[in-house]
Amino acid sequence: MVNPTALRNDFKEAVQEFGEVVRFRYFNGSRATTSYDDDVAMVTSGTDLFVSGIINPIDKGLRGSNESVLMQQGLLKNNDLRCYIEGGVAEASGNWRIGRGGSPAPGTNEYSLATENGVIAWDVGGTKIYDKIYLRKLSTGSLTGE
Repeated sequence: MVNPTALRNDFKEAVQEFGEVVRFRYFNGSRATTSYDDDVAMVTSGTDLFVSGIINPIDKGLRGSNESVLMQQGLLKNNDLRCYIEGGVAEASGNWRIGRGGSPAPGTNEYSLATENGVIAWDVGGTKIYDKIYLRKLSTGSLTGE
């Protein structure tokens, strides 16, 4: 019988073996009053959260798969990634970006949510096992308004 605790432990083992450090940086938005160009200014909220996750490319080859359908709809692109993190470890809603490699300073490996519904929680019996997050590389390394 499948048991949520065993699944969580198996997922943790996989992350320890194959994972890498990712940094969540959260932001609050506010109305900009200092510029005519920006409607919203993004301000860092709290401290960065470092977690382990497994990051790999999306699967473009399986016809009829969820990712294939999202690509056909134009919601995912060829260079987008998926990131698996332990369920409940990081808040994956709101304004945030992920930095790969765990560096506290923003760099060239910065990603944000690829699609509006890009966070998929997988749970068993009401226990969240992991979150799958679709990521898109930020070409400038930062969110708009940051």
